[in-house]
Amino acid sequence: MKHETTQLLFQVGSIGLISNFIAMFVIYRNPLLHNTFGLLCFSHLVSNVGMLFCFTTWPVAMILNQDNDLAHSLAGKRFAHLAISINRYVSIVFPIKSYIWFTVPNTKYAIFCIWLVGFLVTIPYFWHETCYVAFNAHTFQWTYAENPCGQFLSLFDFIGGVILCSFAFTIDMLTLFRLREANNVIIQSISPNITQSQMMGLSTQTAVEAAKRRKTEIRFFTQAFTQCIVFCICLLSFHIFTLLSDSIWWQFAMVTMIWILAHSLDGLIVVLFHFRFSLCKNKRLTSTMMLNSSTNRVETTHAPAKF
Repeated sequence: MKHETTQLLFQVGSIGLISNFIAMFVIYRNPLLHNTFGLLCFSHLVSNVGMLFCFTTWPVAMILNQDNDLAHSLAGKRFAHLAISINRYVSIVFPIKSYIWFTVPNTKYAIFCIWLVGFLVTIPYFWHETCYVAFNAHTFQWTYAENPCGQFLSLFDFIGGVILCSFAFTIDMLTLFRLREANNVIIQSISPNITQSQMMGLSTQTAVEAAKRRKTEIRFFTQAFTQCIVFCICLLSFHIFTLLSDSIWWQFAMVTMIWILAHSLDGLIVVLFHFRFSLCKNKRLTSTMMLNSSTNRVETTHAPAKF
């Protein structure tokens, strides 16, 4: 049982690391992602790599040595999901204002704040003798300390996750609603009746370009929404689904494996939405027609975000 568990953890974790590194490569090579959305996604992937490294190496080492003294504290990353959801909402609902709000410098500042808040959340874990989340090498589970501090951390982890997940989900729903409204306008504008199109203040060519931009926005939104759903499912699994059974394998799947799968799927989702074989060519896919950093409009005067 020990060897099967370590093999499963190592294989899934390794696949997750590879998928996240490939996703980073896709963002670096794909001009459509050289914008604020791409920067947020790249930061999110860096976090995934760090978490996967922790979830893969430490449990495997502890199980093989049957030594719980190797346990270490860790904190989950959630703020990136909320930041990505806000980015999609503002870019779609307020495309003009997003030019000002979601510039590359502002986004880098937001990323810095996300990492800073994530670090501050881990401060209680510095008192690792009483406040910790440890991996038990005998039950193959991550558990909180069995004391008031551990109970507080568990409650804070759950409530904080629910609040952030709820905010991100609500924003995604509002974005979806506005996308449907915008799509109805675009469909009406690309009609054979040119007069109607002109009455709406849109030429046929402009309407077609708007439809193409909207298609890109929809792909970005769908990616962010899918990642948010995966995170919400993992949150429910860790705190709710574990109550359904006391089986060691069920607890292992719902507590340990689910988070490795979540971080692995984050990278895989980016790859599935944006990978194409042309990105693997030696010639880097950049040109003067790069997307604007906030609204994904084609511009020649704005430099792409640098990674």
